[in-house]
Amino acid sequence: MTEQDLHHGVIRRNPIKKKVQRLTRYVQDRRIAMSGIPFDFQTGYDVRDYIGNIPIKNQGKNDSCSGQAGSYFLEIQRRLKGIKEGAISAKSIYSLIAYSGGGTTVNALETQIGANGANLETTVASNDISGNPLPEIYMESTEWRTFLLIRDAANRAGYLPNDVAPEINTVASTIKQYGAVILEVQGQDNGTWLSSLPIAPNNHKGLWQHFLCAVGAKLVNGKGCIIVLNSWGTNIGEQGVQYISEDYFNSGHVLNVSAFIPMDLLQPLPENHSIWAEVIRYLKSLLPLKVA
Repeated sequence: MTEQDLHHGVIRRNPIKKKVQRLTRYVQDRRIAMSGIPFDFQTGYDVRDYIGNIPIKNQGKNDSCSGQAGSYFLEIQRRLKGIKEGAISAKSIYSLIAYSGGGTTVNALETQIGANGANLETTVASNDISGNPLPEIYMESTEWRTFLLIRDAANRAGYLPNDVAPEINTVASTIKQYGAVILEVQGQDNGTWLSSLPIAPNNHKGLWQHFLCAVGAKLVNGKGCIIVLNSWGTNIGEQGVQYISEDYFNSGHVLNVSAFIPMDLLQPLPENHSIWAEVIRYLKSLLPLKVA
């Protein structure tokens, strides 16, 4: 395997729309601002210490990193609730938000996770009968969709997306509070992405974007790092686990950090008619079932 064999799948947002969204979320109090308290990287945090190991996924030659990262996140949330039902299907997320030709945007991923949820891998398979990753055309197929599966997916929805300041202490603290976040990182084939400690791009050649599910933080070689689960199989990093360093964050190539706040933690008073409260009510109205 070489870096050129690794597929990604992020479609960049229009920069103007991105700025408008961030301003809107700031007004709606849907932004986790930079933390003033340093995270204790020496002690660290890893959600797997509390919920058990999470099998590493492999997207193969398709562009479903969004679905892979989202399925990691939702499985973590279910396990944190004490619900052990198996792996979440990356295809059940990705096929509904994939753009023609592959890939998707962070907005589409956030909406799918927050309002629509996902199905189990056992009901919507992301691999063929031999366990190999599906080709792009089959990952995008929505022929699996039925009324019952749509209802089932909604049981795993119910989250309000929040922007997180892309600063390593803030990201580490948010992971510890909510179990996981999703990173949108920008990288390039620079000889480090098969290792456990990728290095940020140092020029503008051959840049690509990729979604990662971040599950913890710790010291690596004496420096603070965010622990991420990649979706390129177990032959990269430490059996599929990699570390995004403080240097990577400081380089500006961590483009977006999404936290998902469970709706049951956000209960606006009935008489509260602020924009923020109305957003919560609107997203709840999108859920066809009561969230389990």
